[in-house]
Amino acid sequence: MSNECTDLVAAQPALACIPGTTTPYVLSFSKGLYGVPEEKVMSYARKANEIANPEELGKLLATKAPDKWLPYCHPDTITRIEGEEGNCCYTTFEVKNGEGPNEPSHLHLISATIAHKNFPLKALELKDMPHDKPKQAKRWAALSWRRETDLPVKAQINPEVNRWPVLPDAEKSCAKPPESKKRPKGSASDKRAREENELRAKRAAHIKDEAFVSVGPKGTYAINEAAGVVHIVQYHYEGGSEAANADAEPAEAEEEEAEA
Repeated sequence: MSNECTDLVAAQPALACIPGTTTPYVLSFSKGLYGVPEEKVMSYARKANEIANPEELGKLLATKAPDKWLPYCHPDTITRIEGEEGNCCYTTFEVKNGEGPNEPSHLHLISATIAHKNFPLKALELKDMPHDKPKQAKRWAALSWRRETDLPVKAQINPEVNRWPVLPDAEKSCAKPPESKKRPKGSASDKRAREENELRAKRAAHIKDEAFVSVGPKGTYAINEAAGVVHIVQYHYEGGSEAANADAEPAEAEEEEAEA
């Protein structure tokens, strides 16, 4: 039994840690927190990004806008990791107000959309900065990351599929997601009611009187205008009713038209 336990312990891979420390990196995926095997790190970040507070971090992580992420895509802050699916680029953050002291250990994915937009811009911006040392060269190579060749099928590395160890005692990221703006219930019907009330108010302000009269096909009725009066005459026609004006006999309607 003891030999079996020894074998299981020996099978656990050495975990990647923040350079110069014994603090393991934490990769959040779905509802779990995972460690990253040391052998799967292609290049380590030299430092973490700095951000003001957990609220600002939450806002950043909630957006996919490349321009918002551009300041955080320096190669010195990128850690590149490979798995069975391919490889991804991640970054970490140090919260300047002191909240979340373990935040620098949390790896946050730089999505393909952000990488494709920002990495070429960073490469151009930093083209005159020396990066010929081996570790520098590895970090700068991350700016050449392309989804087509580096992660062609999946959106990110799945630690469950890669059978990476769960970290049950790790703390979650301190990032505070922005509050979602909930639409009040019934807001759509309230809007329709407001529009209908506004329409009624406008009609009441501009319309003194109105009437709708049913008539037959064009050519079967006549409209006569006199001072202060509009007279409509509906003639007999095939398939039609007796007259549009139910209060007047057909003959009387014709006589009134002749007099007009």
